[in-house]
Amino acid sequence: MWEINRLTEGDTERAGEMLAKAFFNDPLAAYMLPDPDERRRLLPWHFATLVRYGALFGEVYTTSGSLHGTAVWLPPGEAEMTPERVAAVGMDQAPVVLGA
Repeated sequence: MWEINRLTEGDTERAGEMLAKAFFNDPLAAYMLPDPDERRRLLPWHFATLVRYGALFGEVYTTSGSLHGTAVWLPPGEAEMTPERVAAVGMDQAPVVLGA
């Protein structure tokens, strides 16, 4: 059985990698990044950035040890992604990293 813990800052990238694998064949991911090699390379950045956002402005929980799942929660009324919040986690770099 897995223990559920709050994500530590050091696990943000690992959580992004795990989520990228989980959502690799998701229709939205395939639409955003149709080339599988490009998707494999860029999805970890995308998901790590979303995890970072959740950790800064909400809560993120994951399994201990090997990451088998990650959940990101934003409090009610706090889900708006303002330009300041987007910049705080580097999500404003998405057009540079992921392309238009």
